[in-house]
Amino acid sequence: LDTFVCREACKWFSQLEKSDQENIILTLNVAVDQISNDQFIMNLINIIKEYNLNPSNIEIEISEQIFETGIEYSKYQELSKNIVLSTIEKSLK
Repeated sequence: LDTFVCREACKWFSQLEKSDQENIILTLNVAVDQISNDQFIMNLINIIKEYNLNPSNIEIEISEQIFETGIEYSKYQELSKNIVLSTIEKSLK
């Protein structure tokens, strides 16, 4: 399901990019278990390439819980130049 949702979002976003919309960003909220799954990451990279998306226009939003896992999230820069940390989970508790 996760890959399907990302594919649909990228497909939709590619149509926006083709329509010459300026300053638009696609934000993908990725769970910690997804960002640590190499297969998910490879699928997402392939989807981004498939739709010929500009990585500068994609934000990867991940939970600050990533710091608790020891995952080096900077190695995923190929996905996006913009990695955003979300603190909403703690705000809701």
